[in-house]
Amino acid sequence: MKYADRFCEVVEKYEPEHTYTFVGTCLGTRKQYSVTVKGPDLHKYRQGAFIKAAFPYISKGDREFLISGYSPEGWNQTFGGSDEDEDDEDELE
Repeated sequence: MKYADRFCEVVEKYEPEHTYTFVGTCLGTRKQYSVTVKGPDLHKYRQGAFIKAAFPYISKGDREFLISGYSPEGWNQTFGGSDEDEDDEDELE
């Protein structure tokens, strides 16, 4: 989550469940974009779990935003096509 950790604001909530919402500017569209993850899963990621294993419930596009700063729309505008079209198998973070 290189981008999210360095450039996003984080909103932590405890009710109804413990979550963290990362809010930042998409590098492609310059629009605000946010991704919410569960607190225990963020802990798993911080302990070394791969991002796909830690957050299986968020889309690949949301994971990409956390890593690189490109939302799904920004990815499409910048690189063409859809990041959702790519295979998840070789994702290492």
